[in-house]
Amino acid sequence: MGKKKNNDKENHEENKNDKVESKKKEKKDDDEKGNIYDRMIKEDSDLTFEGLLEMEYGINLEDHQPLREKIPKTLEREVDALYKIEAEDHKEQLLHFEYQTKNNKEMVERVQEYNALIYRKYGIPIRHIVVYYGPEKKKMISQLPEDAVFRGFELICINEIDSDKFLNSDKPELVILAPLGKYKKGQIDEVLNLMFSKLDELPKYSASPSRYINKLLMYSKLRNLDETITDKIKDMPLFTNEMIKDHALYKEGKEEGLEQGREREQALKDEAEKREQALKKEAEKKEQALKKEAEKKEQAIINFHTKGVDIKIIAESYSISQKRVKEIIADWEKRMSKK
Repeated sequence: MGKKKNNDKENHEENKNDKVESKKKEKKDDDEKGNIYDRMIKEDSDLTFEGLLEMEYGINLEDHQPLREKIPKTLEREVDALYKIEAEDHKEQLLHFEYQTKNNKEMVERVQEYNALIYRKYGIPIRHIVVYYGPEKKKMISQLPEDAVFRGFELICINEIDSDKFLNSDKPELVILAPLGKYKKGQIDEVLNLMFSKLDELPKYSASPSRYINKLLMYSKLRNLDETITDKIKDMPLFTNEMIKDHALYKEGKEEGLEQGREREQALKDEAEKREQALKKEAEKKEQALKKEAEKKEQAIINFHTKGVDIKIIAESYSISQKRVKEIIADWEKRMSKK
């Protein structure tokens, strides 16, 4: 009887350990998937954020500058004193003390950092008190300006943005978000057809279609659309070996037999290379045409400038920023000075 109990206990422990390991593996898999999406979305951020601002808030930027400085991932901060208290109203809160012997001009920003870290850990209201021991008159600012106080963030939901807005973009990075947007049930085929038609019009897509198809297939998993989209594009020879292995085509290859699957993979890869080269040549032609058009436009801007037309009027006529007009004029003046 005792032996049976011991066996039951051991089996229970084994099952418990198996469940723990299974959960760890699931979490690791989820983290890896999250990291892939995170990297992909960040990579396109410079190309998508302007479009999202315009779609959701009607904001058109005159100019922007990416800031690449790394923000510290962790802040190893140790507070001077922290207490959990219950006052007369019986509500729990935290009381945070910092002790200073000198005026610290960045104290309010420092306490703001503490506030975020402490609230994230405990999740209850915090009262911050700085006790100053120094001999000089107090100079520390104790309140943040109104526009520096964090109260929350604005939320843009891709699934609440009409797919038409993505389809009207001239950036392939935004166009491929159309299947993630808002559309009527059963409308996915129409959305996909419009998306591929739009992509074919864009030189940037034509120069490297497999890059965008790969991203599209990754995004499609967020809506369980990878098989639907793969069915739509499996006759388009744009798949790399990795893309096939990760999506429905590879599954089809396995069902047909390993050898047949390999042959099909190779055929698709060979055809993809041919089509990629043809598309690159076509994209180069389009790029040359666009370059000539841009040169004509710049020459027209210079002509207006030399005739004394105001920069603001020139900018409005060509739907570009005044800053860009000034840059074109400055480049022209630089070239003229060298002659």
